[in-house]
Amino acid sequence: MLQVLRFGNLKRINLRNPTLGIFFLLLILLLIGELHFFYPDEFDNILGGHYILQGRLPYVGFFSHHNPFAYFFAVPISLFAGQSFVKFRLGLGVVYALLMIGFYVWTKKRFGVEVGKIILGWLIFLAVGATYWWGQMLLADVLGSYLISVPVILLFWLIFNKEKIRQNDLLLISVSSALALLTTFTLLYLVALIYLVTLIWSFKNSSEKLVSSKNLKVVGTLAAPYLVFGFYLLVTGSIQEYFYQSVVFNSKYYAFLPGGVSVRNPLRVVIVLFYQFFINFKTMLVMTKDLNFGSPFAQTLVLSNAIMMVYSILQRRFFLAAFIWFALTFSIVRSNPYTTVETDYQGMAYHLISIFNGLTVLVFLWKSLKEKVLDAKALVYAVSFLFLGAYFVFFSLHLSEKYLEKAYQKYMGVQSLIYDRPSVAPLLNKLLTKNDYYFLGPFDYENQLYVNEKPASKYIDVIPAMDNSLKIQAALLSDLQKNKPKIIVFDTEMRVLGNKPGGFLKPFLDKDYFNLEELGAPCIGVKATTKWFGTYDFERHFFFEKEDRPQVLKELEEQKLIAPVDPNNLPAFCHDRYRNSESSASAKPE
Repeated sequence: MLQVLRFGNLKRINLRNPTLGIFFLLLILLLIGELHFFYPDEFDNILGGHYILQGRLPYVGFFSHHNPFAYFFAVPISLFAGQSFVKFRLGLGVVYALLMIGFYVWTKKRFGVEVGKIILGWLIFLAVGATYWWGQMLLADVLGSYLISVPVILLFWLIFNKEKIRQNDLLLISVSSALALLTTFTLLYLVALIYLVTLIWSFKNSSEKLVSSKNLKVVGTLAAPYLVFGFYLLVTGSIQEYFYQSVVFNSKYYAFLPGGVSVRNPLRVVIVLFYQFFINFKTMLVMTKDLNFGSPFAQTLVLSNAIMMVYSILQRRFFLAAFIWFALTFSIVRSNPYTTVETDYQGMAYHLISIFNGLTVLVFLWKSLKEKVLDAKALVYAVSFLFLGAYFVFFSLHLSEKYLEKAYQKYMGVQSLIYDRPSVAPLLNKLLTKNDYYFLGPFDYENQLYVNEKPASKYIDVIPAMDNSLKIQAALLSDLQKNKPKIIVFDTEMRVLGNKPGGFLKPFLDKDYFNLEELGAPCIGVKATTKWFGTYDFERHFFFEKEDRPQVLKELEEQKLIAPVDPNNLPAFCHDRYRNSESSASAKPE
């Protein structure tokens, strides 16, 4: 039986190496989950990667109020996937599996086999639970959660083992933390905490003076990724646009945190986050006494964290307990421990850290109980192990049931898979030539991924906060005047975050564009042959240039998109409209 394979001069690959089996297990679990569900925000990152491949960079090439790493993360997957969302998701599953197995191998080598086993169990939970909290997607919060869990776990083991931070540790902390922050600003306070703990732990275990070449090297390593990013912004001429779109726009118009606090007051944000986390954590912790094993998700996470902190205190690891508490506080900025439920991708960093805490403390408790030392501490450990162990059993069953349920329903055809079925992009590709401009909104990244023509503006979406930014309104209208779209598809009824965005576009549309409803269809004798393209009403949401109206109507008829209506079979409202117009005319003074 073959045990090794040779590929040219590459090193031997041992087919009996358990790491390969672990990788394929994670890969299969992830790939099955990748076919589950989609969320509109995910297409923002996929479209951004697609645009980068076309030479359009974030901020200068297309608007984004997000940090840019998710777009660049999408680039190599987009090379494989092209314009296919399904292929992208499958490629994403492979990338996630590779990163997971890489982290497992690194931690096993760095901290030993026992730690490697804990990390392996944690990764299996991540793969099975991905469809539960949407970890199979490429959302900024999801990618940021995966990235930020790396330095949190690394610092945990360094502090628990009372080890010095090595240069490789520092590099991993620096790169993963920076990429997490350059993915989402939501992790700003957690990243700041990680840097603070890293500096404290480095200086504490150093015999050097506070200001020394070694300590400056630590600071320089943490700062290096931001210097690289600053250099990128400088070279690409993106500094001004990045600052306005990602910093000013968010802080002034878009981002508001729990308690109505503004991100422009950092100290107040910390106080609000700390207070609200404490209240919600305590409330859910009290509820664990009810032994709700039927729905154990939030309870298991809270209990895992509480017991880990109690264990750390009993082991006199006070600094570790404080680090865990503040890391949890800043990991769930847009959610909270009491309300976190299925699909809560915004609380994913909290989920990942909590599951790690639970698995790890169960191992610690078991090892302590095996020592068979009968004292008060042992009693606490025994009760904690039984209590948390029971919750973790039902927590595992709960996640497994949800995973299998989704996989089974898709396999049986009860629940839909993900598809490459854009609603309006094929029609735009049919009506437009390669050099024509289009504008599609207010919020539709999915269809833009499949459109082959040129967007008229770098503002590829219109969100409610833009209605308050005169700068963005002026820039978008200027783009539309300069690159006159042949067709504008705009859902005027769509609500984004509870509001109808894009009201500032109405004068422009009224002046230069028409739709079939405005002309009076079907009362003028023609109607759309296909009324709906996804959520877009062809008569109300498709806008064409007024100056080309005869040609547009002729082309629409040739393309069989509109057809004559029998005058004797007009809808009742057409007769009402005719009577109203007659009454209005007769009422006019001579």
